[in-house]
Amino acid sequence: MLSSAEPLAYSEKSRFDYSPTKAKQLLDDAGWKVGSDGIRVKDGQQLTVTFPVSTNQSVPAERSLFQQIQASEKAVGFKVVLDELDLSSWYAALAANEYDVVSAPYTKVGPDVLRILYDSASIEPAPSGYFANLAQLDDPALDTLLEQAARTSDADERADLYEQAQKTILASDTVLPLYDQQNHFLVRSAVHGIQTTSVSTPWFGTAWIDR
Repeated sequence: MLSSAEPLAYSEKSRFDYSPTKAKQLLDDAGWKVGSDGIRVKDGQQLTVTFPVSTNQSVPAERSLFQQIQASEKAVGFKVVLDELDLSSWYAALAANEYDVVSAPYTKVGPDVLRILYDSASIEPAPSGYFANLAQLDDPALDTLLEQAARTSDADERADLYEQAQKTILASDTVLPLYDQQNHFLVRSAVHGIQTTSVSTPWFGTAWIDR
């Protein structure tokens, strides 16, 4: 859930094994039968997943990734509806809970970004309709872990708390990491003093150049 550039990032790759055969078997066992168009049906309802996409925020490469997901899920019987929306319409769809899955990368330096994305306080929409906890995790124990991790100054305790928090979030089965987001900045050797902000954008207020 955190970029590999973050030292306290925790990974459980075994949770994300790709097995279309197992997926088909689970859907068969749950009573979802393949229809004539390849989409599974149960009790007269197609197996549909609503996936709103912000055209303002999702770059073409990311939208291409969503289309690949749409195709791979169709192969096992899901109808993934990619609903491309402008930003205000996207916010409105989220506020109205008109989504099953959504992509929401968030850039912030440090593991405290987890508190923004998964603390239960982040479920309440802002006036714009946006809210950060799109998984809608409401877990008091997780809230406590994230709050304690944000407050502690002990490095070992902090690392342990963030690992516990990430394990808890992964165990909820509400998150599917898609790619390892990183920001890279290239500068000439003559350039010095460039810093980054809390959202990993460059700041040149202290920069200087050898002449």
